[in-house]
Amino acid sequence: MPVIRFLLILTIMLTTVSPALANPLAAIWQDFNKSYHRNRCWPHPFIEADNMAVRAPFATMIHNGWRLQNIISSYHFERDSSIVNESGRRHIHWVLTQAPMNRRTIYIERGVTERETASRYEAVRRVAEQYAAKGQPVDVQISHVTARGWPADYADAVNSKFHESTPEPRLPTDSTGFESQ
Repeated sequence: MPVIRFLLILTIMLTTVSPALANPLAAIWQDFNKSYHRNRCWPHPFIEADNMAVRAPFATMIHNGWRLQNIISSYHFERDSSIVNESGRRHIHWVLTQAPMNRRTIYIERGVTERETASRYEAVRRVAEQYAAKGQPVDVQISHVTARGWPADYADAVNSKFHESTPEPRLPTDSTGFESQ
Protein backbone atom coordinates (compact mmCIF):
# COMPACT_ATOMS: atom_id res chain seq x y z
CA MET A 1 0.00 0.00 0.00
CA PRO A 2 2.74 2.53 0.73
CA VAL A 3 4.24 1.88 -2.72
CA ILE A 4 0.99 2.72 -4.47
CA ARG A 5 0.59 5.87 -2.39
CA PHE A 6 4.17 6.90 -3.26
CA LEU A 7 3.61 6.40 -7.02
CA LEU A 8 0.34 8.31 -6.88
CA ILE A 9 1.94 11.26 -5.10
CA LEU A 10 4.93 11.20 -7.49
CA THR A 11 2.64 11.24 -10.52
CA ILE A 12 0.60 14.14 -9.15
CA MET A 13 3.73 16.10 -8.32
CA LEU A 14 5.33 15.57 -11.70
CA THR A 15 2.25 16.53 -13.65
CA THR A 16 1.21 19.53 -11.58
CA VAL A 17 4.40 20.91 -10.08
CA SER A 18 6.12 22.28 -13.14
CA PRO A 19 5.35 22.51 -16.86
CA ALA A 20 9.06 22.01 -17.59
CA LEU A 21 8.90 18.54 -16.07
CA ALA A 22 5.57 17.76 -17.76
CA ASN A 23 6.98 18.42 -21.25
CA PRO A 24 9.50 15.57 -21.20
CA LEU A 25 6.80 13.22 -20.00
CA ALA A 26 4.53 14.33 -22.80
CA ALA A 27 7.35 13.88 -25.29
CA ILE A 28 8.04 10.39 -23.98
CA TRP A 29 4.35 9.51 -24.17
CA GLN A 30 4.08 10.94 -27.69
CA ASP A 31 7.14 8.95 -28.81
CA PHE A 32 5.73 5.80 -27.25
CA ASN A 33 2.37 6.39 -28.92
CA LYS A 34 3.98 7.02 -32.33
CA SER A 35 6.17 3.91 -32.03
CA TYR A 36 3.19 1.81 -31.02
CA HIS A 37 1.13 2.89 -34.04
CA ARG A 38 4.09 2.56 -36.42
CA ASN A 39 4.71 -1.01 -35.26
CA ARG A 40 1.02 -1.80 -35.43
CA CYS A 41 0.65 -0.74 -39.11
CA TRP A 42 3.93 -2.28 -40.33
CA PRO A 43 4.61 -3.33 -43.18
CA HIS A 44 1.85 -1.45 -45.04
CA PRO A 45 3.67 1.90 -45.39
CA PHE A 46 6.64 0.16 -46.99
CA ILE A 47 4.88 -2.15 -49.47
CA GLU A 48 4.63 0.47 -52.25
CA ALA A 49 8.36 1.27 -52.07
CA ASP A 50 9.17 -2.45 -52.21
CA ASN A 51 6.88 -2.93 -55.21
CA MET A 52 8.53 -0.05 -57.05
CA ALA A 53 11.99 -1.48 -56.34
CA VAL A 54 10.91 -4.85 -57.74
CA ARG A 55 9.33 -3.36 -60.88
CA ALA A 56 12.20 -1.01 -61.78
CA PRO A 57 14.38 -3.69 -63.49
CA PHE A 58 11.42 -4.80 -65.63
CA ALA A 59 10.93 -1.26 -66.93
CA THR A 60 14.61 -1.18 -67.92
CA MET A 61 14.31 -4.56 -69.65
CA ILE A 62 11.22 -3.44 -71.57
CA HIS A 63 12.97 -0.26 -72.71
CA ASN A 64 16.04 -2.23 -73.86
CA GLY A 65 13.82 -4.68 -75.74
CA TRP A 66 12.08 -1.88 -77.63
CA ARG A 67 15.43 -0.28 -78.38
CA LEU A 68 16.62 -3.55 -79.96
CA GLN A 69 13.33 -3.89 -81.85
CA ASN A 70 13.52 -0.36 -83.28
CA ILE A 71 17.22 -0.25 -84.13
CA ILE A 72 18.38 0.44 -87.69
CA SER A 73 21.63 -1.46 -88.05
CA SER A 74 24.33 -1.77 -90.68
CA TYR A 75 22.35 -4.32 -92.72
CA HIS A 76 19.55 -1.77 -93.16
CA PHE A 77 21.88 0.33 -95.33
CA GLU A 78 23.29 -0.31 -98.80
CA ARG A 79 26.72 -1.90 -98.69
CA ASP A 80 29.51 0.68 -98.19
CA SER A 81 27.12 3.63 -98.15
CA SER A 82 24.64 5.39 -95.90
CA ILE A 83 21.65 4.94 -98.19
CA VAL A 84 18.76 3.17 -96.46
CA ASN A 85 17.86 -0.05 -98.32
CA GLU A 86 14.37 -1.53 -98.79
CA SER A 87 14.58 -3.54 -95.57
CA GLY A 88 15.52 -0.40 -93.67
CA ARG A 89 12.67 1.58 -95.23
CA ARG A 90 10.17 -1.11 -94.26
CA HIS A 91 11.54 -1.24 -90.74
CA ILE A 92 11.33 2.55 -90.34
CA HIS A 93 7.78 2.44 -91.71
CA TRP A 94 6.84 -0.25 -89.20
CA VAL A 95 8.31 1.68 -86.27
CA LEU A 96 6.46 4.87 -87.21
CA THR A 97 3.10 3.27 -87.98
CA GLN A 98 2.76 0.02 -86.02
CA ALA A 99 4.74 0.41 -82.79
CA PRO A 100 2.88 1.84 -79.78
CA MET A 101 2.88 5.65 -79.74
CA ASN A 102 5.25 5.87 -76.78
CA ARG A 103 7.72 3.47 -78.48
CA ARG A 104 8.11 5.17 -81.86
CA THR A 105 11.73 6.12 -81.38
CA ILE A 106 14.11 5.02 -84.14
CA TYR A 107 17.56 4.04 -82.92
CA ILE A 108 20.56 3.98 -85.25
CA GLU A 109 23.53 1.71 -84.73
CA ARG A 110 26.76 3.70 -84.64
CA GLY A 111 28.99 3.51 -87.68
CA VAL A 112 32.72 2.88 -87.63
CA THR A 113 33.46 6.61 -87.82
CA GLU A 114 31.63 9.69 -86.61
CA ARG A 115 31.17 10.79 -90.20
CA GLU A 116 29.50 7.51 -91.12
CA THR A 117 27.25 7.77 -88.05
CA ALA A 118 26.23 11.34 -88.96
CA SER A 119 25.41 10.41 -92.57
CA ARG A 120 23.36 7.40 -91.38
CA TYR A 121 21.50 9.69 -89.01
CA GLU A 122 20.60 12.13 -91.78
CA ALA A 123 19.54 9.35 -94.17
CA VAL A 124 17.26 7.74 -91.58
CA ARG A 125 15.81 11.11 -90.58
CA ARG A 126 14.94 11.90 -94.23
CA VAL A 127 13.21 8.52 -94.73
CA ALA A 128 11.40 8.80 -91.38
CA GLU A 129 10.04 12.24 -92.26
CA GLN A 130 8.52 10.73 -95.42
CA TYR A 131 6.64 8.09 -93.41
CA ALA A 132 5.68 10.14 -90.36
CA ALA A 133 2.12 11.36 -90.00
CA LYS A 134 1.53 15.08 -90.29
CA GLY A 135 2.37 16.79 -87.05
CA GLN A 136 4.04 13.69 -85.62
CA PRO A 137 7.57 14.47 -84.46
CA VAL A 138 10.25 12.07 -85.61
CA ASP A 139 12.51 10.88 -82.80
CA VAL A 140 15.77 9.47 -84.14
CA GLN A 141 18.57 8.64 -81.70
CA ILE A 142 22.03 7.16 -82.04
CA SER A 143 22.54 4.02 -79.98
CA HIS A 144 25.61 2.21 -78.73
CA VAL A 145 23.71 -1.10 -78.89
CA THR A 146 24.57 -3.49 -81.71
CA ALA A 147 21.62 -5.19 -83.38
CA ARG A 148 21.35 -8.93 -83.37
CA GLY A 149 20.48 -10.63 -86.62
CA TRP A 150 21.60 -10.76 -90.21
CA PRO A 151 20.65 -9.24 -93.55
CA ALA A 152 17.30 -10.19 -95.07
CA ASP A 153 19.06 -11.58 -98.18
CA TYR A 154 20.91 -14.11 -96.03
CA ALA A 155 17.75 -15.09 -94.11
CA ASP A 156 15.89 -15.52 -97.41
CA ALA A 157 18.70 -17.68 -98.83
CA VAL A 158 18.67 -19.94 -95.77
CA ASN A 159 14.89 -20.26 -95.94
CA SER A 160 14.98 -21.01 -99.69
CA LYS A 161 17.66 -23.71 -99.25
CA PHE A 162 15.60 -25.28 -96.49
CA HIS A 163 12.54 -25.52 -98.73
CA GLU A 164 14.61 -26.83 -101.67
CA SER A 165 16.07 -29.63 -99.54
CA THR A 166 12.71 -30.79 -98.18
CA PRO A 167 11.78 -34.17 -99.70
CA GLU A 168 8.51 -34.66 -101.52
CA PRO A 169 5.74 -35.92 -99.25
CA ARG A 170 4.77 -39.59 -99.75
CA LEU A 171 2.81 -42.18 -97.86
CA PRO A 172 4.76 -44.94 -96.17
CA THR A 173 4.62 -48.44 -97.64
CA ASP A 174 2.61 -51.07 -95.82
CA SER A 175 5.03 -52.93 -93.55
CA THR A 176 2.55 -55.45 -92.14
CA GLY A 177 2.66 -57.77 -95.14
CA PHE A 178 -1.06 -57.57 -95.79
CA GLU A 179 -2.30 -56.32 -99.08
CA SER A 180 -4.70 -53.46 -98.90
CA GLN A 181 -7.77 -53.52 -101.14
